Amino acid sequence: MLSPLLANIALGPLDEHAHGPWRPGGVMGNPVSRAFRRRRGMPNWRIVRYAGDFVVLVFGSRDGAKALREEIAGVLGPLGLRFSEAKTRVVHMSEGFDFLGFRLQWKRKRGTDKWYVYPFIADRPIRSLKDKIRAQTHRLSQRPPRDVLRRLNRIMRGWSNYFRYAVAKSTTQGRGRRAADDAGRAWQGGR
Repeated sequence: MLSPLLANIALGPLDEHAHGPWRPGGVMGNPVSRAFRRRRGMPNWRIVRYAGDFVVLVFGSRDGAKALREEIAGVLGPLGLRFSEAKTRVVHMSEGFDFLGFRLQWKRKRGTDKWYVYPFIADRPIRSLKDKIRAQTHRLSQRPPRDVLRRLNRIMRGWSNYFRYAVAKSTTQGRGRRAADDAGRAWQGGR
């Protein structure tokens, strides 16, 4: 609880820098000025931030995105903060990126020529869910089946509520059934 609060306080100057151009009268404050910037080859950008994590979405060239990264590094430097080399990269939306457990990627909609940004579930949350299910359904567990099923239900409900907007039919289709099967096999003594 304290860490997100401190991140919000510490990153206040980043918010000021990022949202300043979008205020009325700013260089990206209206559609006309953004179109003007695009015609001149200058990037338009938006920042999305949650606590200490943020992503900068750039409409422009890769060079413009890299220059913006350096500009943001200049804002973070005086605060004693720096980018995480493992997490920081410049990618095209068609390659996709992970943010807050989601894999955001630009894809063509099946059967059409239209492209959309789809939120998928990233690999790490899926591995984490599998580990939680495995820990709850361990075959040497002495807990009553009712308690285990209640705990599995809470885990699955929380996970599915968090990822309810993700495109995840193939990912989640067998997950609940598999958890129930694992629980049943664990109490029958075999795995």
